[in-house]
Amino acid sequence: MQSTITEALAGLKRIDARIEAKRKLIREAAVRPEIMVDPHAKTGGSAETIKATLQSIADLGRRFMAIRAAVAASNAARDLTINGKTRKIGDWLVWRREVVGKQKTILMELLGSVQQLRRAGGQFRDPQGNNPVNAVVNVDEAQLQKELTVIEDTLGVLDGLLSVANATTTIEIPDEVE
Repeated sequence: MQSTITEALAGLKRIDARIEAKRKLIREAAVRPEIMVDPHAKTGGSAETIKATLQSIADLGRRFMAIRAAVAASNAARDLTINGKTRKIGDWLVWRREVVGKQKTILMELLGSVQQLRRAGGQFRDPQGNNPVNAVVNVDEAQLQKELTVIEDTLGVLDGLLSVANATTTIEIPDEVE
C-alpha cells in the first residue's frame, strides 16, 4: 500500500488510539465477579476475547513498526539542504531532537555570562573580595548571536521543508505485516 509520510504518521496516531481502546477492553474483561454474566459470552467468552484482543494488539504493533521502518528508510535516503548544510532527513531529525537544544543552551549560557559581566560593570573582585579586577571576555558576543540566529532560522526552514517532504513523499507499506 502506498501512502505519503504525512498519512503514515497520522496512521501511527490511529494505531496508538486503537491499541489504547483494546487495552481498556482487556482491563475491563480481565476479571469479574463469578456471579456476573460474562459480557462476552455470545462471542466465545472473555478469555477468548482477551486472547483475540492481545493478538490484535500484537498485529497493530507489527503494523506500527512497518510504518516506522518505511518512514525511516525514506528519511535515510533523502537529502535536505538548509543554510548550506546538506544532511539526510533522518540526520536532520536527530539534530533537531537531540543535538540543537544542547547547542542553543551552551550558546545562550555564554551570552548570559557576558551579559551578566556587563551588568556587573565588567569587573570581578580579587580572591580576597577586596579589589576590583578587570574581566577578560574570551568569546565573540556578536558571533554567538549570529550562531543562535542561524540555528533558529535552520529550525524554521527545517520544519517547513519537512512538512513539504512528508506531504509529497510516497512510501510503500506492506499490506500484511508478519
